[in-house]
Amino acid sequence: MTPPPGTARRCRLVVVWRPLPSVERTAAGSCTSWPSRRFTRVDLPAPDIPQAGDPSQEFNEVETFALARGLKEISGLAVASDGSVFAHGDENAIIYEINVENGDIIRAFAIGKQTLSGDYEGIATYQGKIFVVTSDGVLYESDIGEHRSRVSFNAYDTGVGEFCEIEGLSLGPFDGPLPSFLILCKTALIDEYKDNITIFRWSLAERRPVSEPWLNIPCETIFKNDTFCKDFRPSGIDRIDEDGSLLIVTAIGFSLVHISEEGRLIGTTQLDKNRHPQAEGVALMPDKRIVIADEAERAGSGRLSVFVPN
Repeated sequence: MTPPPGTARRCRLVVVWRPLPSVERTAAGSCTSWPSRRFTRVDLPAPDIPQAGDPSQEFNEVETFALARGLKEISGLAVASDGSVFAHGDENAIIYEINVENGDIIRAFAIGKQTLSGDYEGIATYQGKIFVVTSDGVLYESDIGEHRSRVSFNAYDTGVGEFCEIEGLSLGPFDGPLPSFLILCKTALIDEYKDNITIFRWSLAERRPVSEPWLNIPCETIFKNDTFCKDFRPSGIDRIDEDGSLLIVTAIGFSLVHISEEGRLIGTTQLDKNRHPQAEGVALMPDKRIVIADEAERAGSGRLSVFVPN
């Protein structure tokens, strides 16, 4: 956007990793490109100041980082440490750890002897394990690997793929000593869930397919807005441990919403569609910063945006 005459254009200098063509070759002869740690300078416009998360608190979008080529179609976020997140692309099970302070790739590792391919739509972590879910409900579990390593995996049929197309995963409430996972539906495959916000809960303790949703509420019941619900297609989720409430982003409706675990609306934020053309992941950091991942537009890079509370 061009600023009005006489108005200075504020930009922030960002240093990010860019991938170079470094290639690892498996025994079977297939190739996997890994990100190389090479600096590139990128000038990005200074951010707007939206509200997000807690509706009583303002957040400043303080940094936006262009991401490595392998994350052009970034499709999930999960907290990795106090200062980093795990992310993955849409088509290959390569997991990236990204520093939220500067956008640097800390490590990348692949799931499988030959990198698994599929439609990956969400990621969560628990006690040194990574969990990644596909759009049709297969949940992959693996160790967190070292940089440029390969890790073995277990795979589980969650059962959710029978009911909806999936687009989000988060650590959920605990079942005794082990957690469950919340699986977010984007598009219903049966009429019963159409136009609803539907979330399934899969138990790590039981490890069996589920047949009923944990939360299933008509969108209009929550938001009281037909126009908003028409464009509301969830694309990422994170559960807040303190009260069990949920942060949900939507790629089509350009929104971040905050609801209770019972489905009561706490707050909504309209995201700038020019800065967030396709939000695909959200993570709440331990210090309450909110991180949002956006898939790239046609000629651009995937982006990571960090919101800091005032």
